[in-house]
Amino acid sequence: MDTLSQIRDLLSKDLSRYEDFIRLAFKHEEDFIAEMLDYLIEHRGKGIRPILALLMANIHSRTGAVSQRAYLVAMIVEMLHTASLVHDDIIDNAEMRHGADSVNARYGSHSAVVIGDYILAKAFSSGMESGQFDLVNYITRTLKTLCEGELIQTNVSNSLDMTRDKYYDIIYRKTASLLGTCCGAGALASGADHTAVAVARQIGDNLGMAFQIKDDLLDYAPSSQTGKPTCADLKEHKITLPLLLVLEEATPEEQSAIKDIVRTIAETGEGIEKIYALVERADAVSHSIEVMESYLNAARSMIKTYPESPYRDAMLSLCDYIGKRSF
Repeated sequence: MDTLSQIRDLLSKDLSRYEDFIRLAFKHEEDFIAEMLDYLIEHRGKGIRPILALLMANIHSRTGAVSQRAYLVAMIVEMLHTASLVHDDIIDNAEMRHGADSVNARYGSHSAVVIGDYILAKAFSSGMESGQFDLVNYITRTLKTLCEGELIQTNVSNSLDMTRDKYYDIIYRKTASLLGTCCGAGALASGADHTAVAVARQIGDNLGMAFQIKDDLLDYAPSSQTGKPTCADLKEHKITLPLLLVLEEATPEEQSAIKDIVRTIAETGEGIEKIYALVERADAVSHSIEVMESYLNAARSMIKTYPESPYRDAMLSLCDYIGKRSF
């Protein structure tokens, strides 16, 4: 049994109640809207974000159980993520998501834009209507951060003017901030105080940074392993950590030549093998793994400050999963 399956077994009762919660929240009387919502709910992916929220809610629970507030948090963070993927697929004109047709491929871009907006509105209005203003306020800040990350990345990708600081800022805004919110809001849902919520959020931030670096490393893995094209990010002008490490050691002339290859890849798809060879020669994947592990170790150190429990152990296992996952 894999790590995620074991964690899901631990959370089986909470995940079952969460599933009932999310399906009730997104039930609709209009057939076409109901069909789209059901399709999205059925094709959500691995569920890392609600798992994080529920683990943290259990760690901070004073009663040995979690409340409806935890299910609300899990629903909002998951549907916020889902809406962002719907919009990403429209921007990228992607035809597949999680092994199935993307929403825009199945229903058209116009409907996909609107259903993405609807998901956001419905998720946050559910929190407001139930009076959970602290949770909604806490999570809403992340929506702004996610949008900022997308805009900054677009600007940097167009110019190829990427630096290590810009890279870390982008992956924090686009990925880590939401995982941090999952952990912080999960703790908040169980009544944790300000200090405990801040610690939980920092754990999620570290996990999120590691999660995205691992994603970027997998972009350099064989297609047979990931099911995705090798170096697909380069086709979108995205310079990630492995290539950044190469650029940092290159002369200005070499940097210019490398960026020209990236532009060619984006335009024609040719030149990927040259970038792959540069990354391999510099051992940049190994160095990137070291950076990823530094974030995971920071998360592990903070998780170990919690009292021993199956939920604390599951968080530690999740650190291992993030570092070792192959797709």
